[in-house]
Amino acid sequence: MIVSPGSAVLHAVWAVSLLAACSNAVLLRDSPALRLRGGLDASPASVVIRKPEIDKRTYRHVVLPNKLQAVLVSDTSAHAGAAALCVAAGQLDDPPEVEGLAHFLEHMLFLGTEKYPEESNFDQFCAAGGGYSNAWTSLDHTMYHFIVSEPKLHDALDRFASFFSCPLFSESGTDREIKAVDSENNKNLQDDDRREYQLLRSTCEQDHPMARFGTGNEETLRHPAGGKIDVRAELLKLHKGAYSANL
Repeated sequence: MIVSPGSAVLHAVWAVSLLAACSNAVLLRDSPALRLRGGLDASPASVVIRKPEIDKRTYRHVVLPNKLQAVLVSDTSAHAGAAALCVAAGQLDDPPEVEGLAHFLEHMLFLGTEKYPEESNFDQFCAAGGGYSNAWTSLDHTMYHFIVSEPKLHDALDRFASFFSCPLFSESGTDREIKAVDSENNKNLQDDDRREYQLLRSTCEQDHPMARFGTGNEETLRHPAGGKIDVRAELLKLHKGAYSANL
């Protein structure tokens, strides 16, 4: 999280509900092999943030009551505020019957929450604040991030947090976003890097999650298992089972 002077940093932290990450500071304990994704104590005193000497920004590591770990970054020269949140769930967490579910879940979180039910509300809010938002799904994690003008940061965090605490997963949004995922996959079909990567995955043991189709398309998401599986119910199950800071 990066903020400029005068932002309510401590007040804003509570809004983020999983794991905030910054790009160029290294979060370590005594073991140099420790990764940011796992293994850290719940005690901020055990954490040392190392940064280059030329980096004049201020960093602080905090652990919230729900065991969320966050890195706060204060930059007195910044004119914008930003946040990133990494969820320790990705394509390898897809159920074998619904390939592409984690990627589909990433899309669905942008389509309204109980607190902000209007679809695309967050994208529009960020754009109106001179910024943008985006997300991507990897094998074992999913990253969400945004940037806005500094005065909009607090409100943006409130909207951002609702992705993870109270998403709607509306049935109408589910149907439309399946088409969006399918369109994204069709666009990627001519990408040689992606084709090579999928070819590599296809050589894995067929019962291993690595062998599955991680992007998803209309075929895998609209009528999985011949229509015997409720995709929306699977979305709710994955969100409840993986999108938490204290599992």
